[in-house]
Amino acid sequence: VKTTVSHFAEEKDSNGNSIVASWDVMNEYFDGGSIRNSIFRQKMGDDYIKKIFQWAREANSNVKLFYNDYNIAGETNKRAQIINMVNDFVSNNVPIDGLGMQMHLNHNWPTNDLPTSIQDIADTGLLVHVSELDVKVNYGNDITELTTTRAQAQSDQYQNAAYYYQSIVPTSQQFGITIWGARDRDSWLYSGRTEWPLLFDNNFDPKPAYDGFTEGLKGNAVN
Repeated sequence: VKTTVSHFAEEKDSNGNSIVASWDVMNEYFDGGSIRNSIFRQKMGDDYIKKIFQWAREANSNVKLFYNDYNIAGETNKRAQIINMVNDFVSNNVPIDGLGMQMHLNHNWPTNDLPTSIQDIADTGLLVHVSELDVKVNYGNDITELTTTRAQAQSDQYQNAAYYYQSIVPTSQQFGITIWGARDRDSWLYSGRTEWPLLFDNNFDPKPAYDGFTEGLKGNAVN
């Protein structure tokens, strides 16, 4: 941890700034509401996560340190475990700057829990990063092409994610939104060629999802 973080702390851009603004120090510590039984946990115990955040901070006092996980929106028990963990970090001076919500969504999931989850994470007072946003349209494998109806549902979900982020998270806590790929064929979900989760089609033409996402960023809710 220290070797990696300190190495990139020394790498600067043309303006003299570090080329790395943040690290996902830990990714997916939880599996559902339980701690993942990783090799690190087996060898170092449950508190290894605190150690690596401390080591990262010792290696670079300026870079932002994040915890990142999936289904923070959609799994209330898992979200509660994560919030309890980071609150414990803050209470015990374990360095952490923000939380990454992966946001691998479906066109119809989650619904009511999406704004609730963003509010819960913002309430920690930490930076909020939508870190791996994409929206599946064929989770049930029930379509063979991207239909107009499904494309609009995807657009609405992208718009919801952007709108709720902009409207709920205080500006001072908004670290950013990262789309998990550019065009559909480059997505991690594309292997079966029956999923179209991103903002651009295979020819880099914008899909309805692009328009929905930009409308959400402008602060416009889904009608």
